[in-house]
Amino acid sequence: MADPFRSKAAAFVLGQLILGYKTSKKIAQMLNQTPPSIVEQLNNLRKAGIINYGEKKGKLQLYEVNWEKTILRFINRAPCLISASIVEDSEIRQRVDDLKRGICKNKRFESLLKEYLIITLTNIYLPMPLVEAAEIFEDSLIRLFPKIKKESVMDQETRELLELLEIWYGIAFNMKSRVGGDALGNALKKLGLL
Repeated sequence: MADPFRSKAAAFVLGQLILGYKTSKKIAQMLNQTPPSIVEQLNNLRKAGIINYGEKKGKLQLYEVNWEKTILRFINRAPCLISASIVEDSEIRQRVDDLKRGICKNKRFESLLKEYLIITLTNIYLPMPLVEAAEIFEDSLIRLFPKIKKESVMDQETRELLELLEIWYGIAFNMKSRVGGDALGNALKKLGLL
């Protein structure tokens, strides 16, 4: 089985699921592919825990994104968090573990990740595997976090999201200095944070 986190084909299929297309037939139509090739990608994504079987409608099998596992798999592939989790400093490793736990619980992060993945995975000119999407997310976070409109945030969950992003920003900024793409910026704008 090919690694769905490195597969452009899996990225396209996941992007269509995130957009709301739930059947292999509809995803195949949207991507101009055959249903069997889409079913193969759906099975790979399901085995990786990124998607689940949804309800069945007649003969059609519906699929749905497993956001809890997708978020965990996504952050576990973020290069700076990977690097920070293997450093000698136990305090940094603990910050990374706390960050991951906090992100997995934060519903606003789920909304942010959905927007980011819709923008990233459905770009018809540059299909992007999840591994690359996680790297660009971190690069964009380094560039964009200082621009986030923190003062306009009213609700507690969004404030908690910003605190988590600030921790991630600090870790990523310290782990690397290069700058990435604009998908995170567009997702933050859609949430009214930029």
